[in-house]
Amino acid sequence: MLPFESFLTQVRRVNRAHWLVVALGSLQLVSRKQVGNYELNLSIILGLIVLETLAFELAFQRSARLDTDGLGRQKHLLNLFMLEVIADITLINIGIQFSGGPASVLPLVAALYIGVVASILPPYHLTVATLFQMLVFFGLMESYRQGFLSPLYPGAVVIASFPATFITWLEISYTLMLGAISLLISASTRQIRQAWEQSEKERVFLDHFNRIIEEVLATPDTLDLYQALADHIGKVLGSDSAYITRWDENADDTIPVAAYGSMRDGYRQSAEAVNRKNTVTRNLRLIKKPLIIEDVFNSPFLDPAIAAQYPTKSVLGLPLFDFPDRSFTGAVLIGYDSPHKFTDDEVRRAQQAANLINLINNRMRLQRDAVERATLMQDLIGQISVLTTEMHRDALIPAVVEAARSLLKAQRAALYLFDSETTTIQFAHSVGLSKVYIEKMAQVARQLPGASILAGEKQILIADIAQDARALPLYELFNAEGFRSYCVFSMEAHAGDVGALVVYWDHPHSMSPDEISIARLFTDRAAAVLRQSLLYQQVAKQSLTDPLTSLPNRRALDIRLSEEFQRAVRFGHPFAFIMLDLDGFKKINDTFGHLIGDAVLKQAAAVIHAILRSTDLAARFGGDEFAIILPETDYRAAENVWGKIRVALEGAKLDLPESRQLYISASIGIAIYPDDAVTPESLVEIADRRLYNSKSRTSDQMLPLE
Repeated sequence: MLPFESFLTQVRRVNRAHWLVVALGSLQLVSRKQVGNYELNLSIILGLIVLETLAFELAFQRSARLDTDGLGRQKHLLNLFMLEVIADITLINIGIQFSGGPASVLPLVAALYIGVVASILPPYHLTVATLFQMLVFFGLMESYRQGFLSPLYPGAVVIASFPATFITWLEISYTLMLGAISLLISASTRQIRQAWEQSEKERVFLDHFNRIIEEVLATPDTLDLYQALADHIGKVLGSDSAYITRWDENADDTIPVAAYGSMRDGYRQSAEAVNRKNTVTRNLRLIKKPLIIEDVFNSPFLDPAIAAQYPTKSVLGLPLFDFPDRSFTGAVLIGYDSPHKFTDDEVRRAQQAANLINLINNRMRLQRDAVERATLMQDLIGQISVLTTEMHRDALIPAVVEAARSLLKAQRAALYLFDSETTTIQFAHSVGLSKVYIEKMAQVARQLPGASILAGEKQILIADIAQDARALPLYELFNAEGFRSYCVFSMEAHAGDVGALVVYWDHPHSMSPDEISIARLFTDRAAAVLRQSLLYQQVAKQSLTDPLTSLPNRRALDIRLSEEFQRAVRFGHPFAFIMLDLDGFKKINDTFGHLIGDAVLKQAAAVIHAILRSTDLAARFGGDEFAIILPETDYRAAENVWGKIRVALEGAKLDLPESRQLYISASIGIAIYPDDAVTPESLVEIADRRLYNSKSRTSDQMLPLE
């Protein structure tokens, strides 16, 4: 039988031929000038053709819209078309009566018509149509022979001498011609029809698979999805049962997943009690091609104890593979409850079912990988966002370690930073590692697998310390700490090496390519942030440091003064603020130049800084002025400090040109919180005024000069 679309196309061509006949007949009527019996008979026949064509065209349109499957609808249309063929043959033979009987050309038209429908009708229907035409034609000719009928329009041929002989000869010739036409055309179209029939079966099969895909892909749960697959595959292949299994590589075992047929509900539970050492799935993993077992109880590919658990007698097994590496993932098994010989067509369709499962398996894996990748990327963005908001190095380093551990779902993590001065890796921070481990690792850092990672490798993964020879030198130390796997990531920035980030898992762990890519993105970003934080600290330090004396500058002084004031207010403790100015400094610059003046400032700064406590602050206020903050210090204690500074300054000698030496002296002004002032601004103003008063009472000479 033709495919559905091709069948409708051929039927419409036949119906268009009807309209062509009507058009030609109408043209002949119009060309005649008089209307006689011939014209009247032709009009009747044309009218019958029009009525028949309209009736069947309407019937075909309604039947084409029937809500049935493809094959059922096509069978209905084929039967309807067969009725139209019978009606056409009947009209043609009526036309023979109206157009000259044995002398008519319409029997030839009928033979040609049979030839046309021979390319459409299956052999059975074609045989019925041919026999019907023969019987009607013989009946009509015999009616002429016996005198029951007379042609209504004899035409130019007059049958007088041998009418019986002529009719007999006509019947024999027509039978031979009609049979030859039917056989030749039917034989020539048989292969085409078979190809069309096979194409239609494939179309129906694929349409059903498309519906399977639409339904299956809408199933969110994995087990429900496999169960839906098993049900649909069993139905579309017409088997008694269908089984889907998965292969567990770690356990080296077959895992029952879903079944169609009598074992549908209890497949997974019943299979758990069986020792699955010799299964079809296990053997498919080895041979990696379809496996036909016509008798499950007499096959080396299946344990009889397993076969006894199921009603299946014959099995077709097909392996399932993962893409693109074609790793074995499981099997689909097509079963029959009675002995069955599998045809090539059944194997091919079952392979299509296996391919469908492969596609769905890979879609699920890709979807799962995409979700995991998206989750990792989301975590990565979140962790990097946390890092970029913190530029203080002391807070940033722990944040990097914790973010790495959280991102890679590790139990422990550690950060080692590269010291450019010693050119070694120094421990910076860790999470989940013991002090004993950290101390020992600090001693053997050079022997740590991956410690030389900065020299080349981007990362080194030890998936299992018990299985990897690279971990053997420190296996006892690792094992005592309790982790089973770790990965070392190099941290590099554009300016050079930053360090190494290590994450640890308490179980064997193999990182996927996506995990490694995400980890590399994180470590690269963390390295950049650490480098930026180092530069930030350097810039921040420079912004608060006087470049000449290396003391804090005026900005740093203001910050410290504000902090000290708040602390003093909170705890009720006094503190002293001292303004100090070098005597005769302008004369030094004028006499010896600014280079000597700078040397005097640096020496004075060093002397002042050496006298103070670690909690005190000495800053360059500007020019040759210095400011000192003495926490928890009253006036008497501040004078004692000043006395020490004066003695130290006077004891410091500066070598000058022409073998002369300079002895440094200074003037000061002291203000005490809260005795003298209760605001930072007032405190500075009072100390500065007292310095001015002290300065006006001393000489501007910075001598003696020797």
